Amino acid sequence: MSKIIMCLICVLVSGCAVSPAMMFPIEPTNEEISKVDYGEKPTLYKKVIEDFVKSGLIDPESAQFTNYSAPKKDWLGDNEIGGKTYIGWLACVDVNAKNKFGGYVGRKMYSFIFKGNEIIYAQSDVKTKMVANGWKPPITYPIECN
Repeated sequence: MSKIIMCLICVLVSGCAVSPAMMFPIEPTNEEISKVDYGEKPTLYKKVIEDFVKSGLIDPESAQFTNYSAPKKDWLGDNEIGGKTYIGWLACVDVNAKNKFGGYVGRKMYSFIFKGNEIIYAQSDVKTKMVANGWKPPITYPIECN
């Protein structure tokens, strides 16, 4: 009897497992990318990024922005189950800012997808509460911005 119960529990628990294919967004095909409307190339991306990042910092005036990448046509995906793919203009920047103890935390890379001068998706390589307008971007794997 106990073997049957254990088998039943194993079957029920394994039904909750997530396959690796479901864990990351699906990379768009070349055909899908060729049909995409990337929107206008952002012209104010540095100011928009700085305003966005500063809105979620404890000490916004301490923010140091370095290593901006010029916007390029690209895509990013969130890493939530069934994650969505965001296509547009990718721009990245390293940010260093002070924490609540007054010390700098070290440079962290942030990546943004733009349509025109609007951020449609943002992600960070660290677990940072980068909140703007009540929205907290998901954290995902490192991005190539060069």
